[in-house]
Amino acid sequence: MNSRIKSHNTLFNIVLKEIKLDDRWLSVGEISLYLGITKDSVYKWVRDKGMPAHRLGKLWKFKTSEVDEWLRKGSANEVKSDSGRQETK
Repeated sequence: MNSRIKSHNTLFNIVLKEIKLDDRWLSVGEISLYLGITKDSVYKWVRDKGMPAHRLGKLWKFKTSEVDEWLRKGSANEVKSDSGRQETK
């Protein structure tokens, strides 16, 4: 992880202590920092792995509680098939 991402993660962790994340929607940038992945990976996980996301116009929004539950279930290890069903990789 480069120093720029580390400084963003540090800042984000400070903000996390002041904000209850379940009370608001997170942007792609915020959820990428929360998960420690790139924005491109967020879009790929939504498209290919079915990560829970909500489209508001052109914007994608995320609830940490939904994403955390999705990760706990192991869904990040699955790929959506052409039929839209989850398949284990």
